[in-house]
Amino acid sequence: MKLKLLVLAVLIVALGVGASVMARARDAAVQPQPVYTVATVSRGLQHNLALWTGRTVLVQGDLHITGGATPISMPLVVMTAPPPHVSIGPVDLTQFLQRLGGQGTQDKGLLLTQAQGSHQRLDFAHTGTYRLRLSLTRVGAYHNVPSGEIV
Repeated sequence: MKLKLLVLAVLIVALGVGASVMARARDAAVQPQPVYTVATVSRGLQHNLALWTGRTVLVQGDLHITGGATPISMPLVVMTAPPPHVSIGPVDLTQFLQRLGGQGTQDKGLLLTQAQGSHQRLDFAHTGTYRLRLSLTRVGAYHNVPSGEIV
């Protein structure tokens, strides 16, 4: 009799804990994650490195393939704020990095890489929102370039 009561008590506690965990998971899934602008993330990385580095956030912007001579001799993807007009053609990476390295120009964009195993599709024709792990990186002679890994 005592064994049956003990088993019943354990089952009731287990069901209560399970219901609590499920409710917390549901509540976490319902709360939307904020979507940041390219300018906010870029400035955050430049001015409050400890707060932003390593965070995984949603960022909205336009993707571009780099063109022209690059410091690491391979095309890369950059994200910029959606322009008020449509720009066609690749972004010159050297000019892009010079803009990022200049004083007061930290809101010009992010240099992106795609994490191995990432299933996010890149859309170069439309403004999109991407999940990025944030960091500052070095590209050639350019230090502290705001960047993100598409995860």
